[in-house]
Amino acid sequence: MGCVFVDVDGTLIAASSERRFFAHLVVSRQVGASQLGAWLGYMARDFPNARRNKAYLAGLARTDIAAAAERFVARSLETKLRAPLLHRIEWHKRNGETIVLLTGTLDEIARPLARRVGADAVVATICACTDDVYQASAPLVHPFAAAKLRLAADFARTAVSACDELMIRDQPGADAAVKLHRDRGGVASGCTPDVFAESGEIRIVFDQDRKAEHGAEISSGRTAPARQDL
Repeated sequence: MGCVFVDVDGTLIAASSERRFFAHLVVSRQVGASQLGAWLGYMARDFPNARRNKAYLAGLARTDIAAAAERFVARSLETKLRAPLLHRIEWHKRNGETIVLLTGTLDEIARPLARRVGADAVVATICACTDDVYQASAPLVHPFAAAKLRLAADFARTAVSACDELMIRDQPGADAAVKLHRDRGGVASGCTPDVFAESGEIRIVFDQDRKAEHGAEISSGRTAPARQDL
């Protein structure tokens, strides 16, 4: 059986999980002036890569943040999980496929989410730590854009025989999925905001309109463009 990669922000939930968690840490005073200063310092050093800025955790203990994330997911995110995606995940699990959360959100957020949706594995952002304390440096792993494609391809090569579906929201991600399929030896059509490409090896689901219900059966050994169910 293959694997199904599921994005979190904008797909599994409609909002940004990490931004909500950051706000929660500020309100609960777990993030203070020192962390905000480190975050601003990172922005000054590497503004073009601002998405990699996790320095708001600098100086905090990873175990404390993991515990806070566990509580945050239970209280604030679990109710925001989108029912159509949960049904889709359950359908894939019944077919014996491997469910992988592939997301740029923090690993500390993704893992409790994975347990709640029944995912088998997590590929998420891993922050730099020394002696279990977060550092103000770039994350060790950050699944975003080309890196997300590479990490998905690496997982598919080492864990399962093929990638069956990639549930994603952003158009760059959809383009990356097409490239992943092409690199695996298949033929893929282009992905536009209202079209997804599919074949016997991989299906690319584009979720810009925040719809999780997508139609069309996987074709066998050929590419078949199809409209989303809107």
